[in-house]
Amino acid sequence: MNNLASNLKYLRKTKKLTQQLFANELQIKRSLVGAYEEKRAEPKYELLQRFAEFYNISIDELLNDKINEKWTPKPKSDWANVR
Repeated sequence: MNNLASNLKYLRKTKKLTQQLFANELQIKRSLVGAYEEKRAEPKYELLQRFAEFYNISIDELLNDKINEKWTPKPKSDWANVR
């Protein structure tokens, strides 16, 4: 679960949700969201499934990919300055 904490925080922020709003959506305590994002706790498999469903991604992506790098738009080349 190397990237879980950073992925959860990144995904939550991309949806412009506070920890409390996210917790309300998933019907869990806000303190659990904070604990997961700060690597103080790890969610059970059933909750991982709910996270993945909420963000419409696989559990594998949630746990293993660096989502903030994968999903951050890359700047387009400035072809006007190319000679």
